[in-house]
Amino acid sequence: MGAMSAHAGEEAIPAAIRADLDARYPGWQLYDLDVMQPGERKYCSVSGGAPLVGGDFNGDGTPDYGVLIAYRHKGYALAYVSRSKGYRRYTLFPAKPNDTGSPGLLSLVPKGSTRPDIEANRPMVALKDGVTLIFCESSRVTYYFRRNKFAPVFEAD
Repeated sequence: MGAMSAHAGEEAIPAAIRADLDARYPGWQLYDLDVMQPGERKYCSVSGGAPLVGGDFNGDGTPDYGVLIAYRHKGYALAYVSRSKGYRRYTLFPAKPNDTGSPGLLSLVPKGSTRPDIEANRPMVALKDGVTLIFCESSRVTYYFRRNKFAPVFEAD
């Protein structure tokens, strides 16, 4: 699986995930930087990403999804991991109510990729696909699924 087109719409989201989004975030829409933060694109170096990415985050061979949505004038980054019956939702951002930042887009980190880990001050090889949240402030956080939860690895600050 690879990153989906930046123009992939809601129709690319599996029905079970759309139903969960509709129930939990009524009125949601795919995140659009130009709509959420008009005029900010000139300050935002986000490129090469999309509001929807697909990969295999838990390594079971079935498609999982990362989705960046707008809900009540705020950006939410969510991951949906496939299970025997549907998907389980994980909130990547905001992890806490006081988290701040201006999310830009998501990108897929393929299994086997080498990425920086600024906290450990060393490179890291992805053992499974990961999903990167790119912020307009030039920071990047990649989330890897480990022990039934997503763990953040800070790539840029």
